[in-house]
Amino acid sequence: MARAGEDSLQPEEEEEEKVKEKIILPVPVEILETGLIYNPNTNQWVTGWQAVFRPPATSVAININSAGLNEILPAYQGFSAKIVSLFFTVESEVDVTFYEGELAITGPMPFGGEGQPSGIVIPFPYSPLSIERDKPFSIGLSANVQVSGLVCYFYQ
Repeated sequence: MARAGEDSLQPEEEEEEKVKEKIILPVPVEILETGLIYNPNTNQWVTGWQAVFRPPATSVAININSAGLNEILPAYQGFSAKIVSLFFTVESEVDVTFYEGELAITGPMPFGGEGQPSGIVIPFPYSPLSIERDKPFSIGLSANVQVSGLVCYFYQ
């Protein structure tokens, strides 16, 4: 028996009384978890997913070959770049460093030499690499070597 002010459905009954209408979600959606999830805003249980809404990701090519800093994502006043994945390959031996503005956010990573990788794939599926607001994302090279790839990102 339900007390005054309480929902009269038990958890098993709540699952049976799920909303049967089709739910249309705005795009884009990132699926974070599955199972029976309670939404306190609608006072309903939803089965199967919990969604986080974020701006659509886009991509830009990495096509650099100059030693020093090479800007990949420009800074936009009031916005922060969120990198959701990136990959690149190198033509020959070079140290690669990622930068947030002029601050190195990685150490020099050696690529292309004897026994070293010639590329990398970095997915950030659940927690994008966040570049500080009003700062560009750049890649620093230690030598004039061709580096090619792609960065998937959005601004927020």
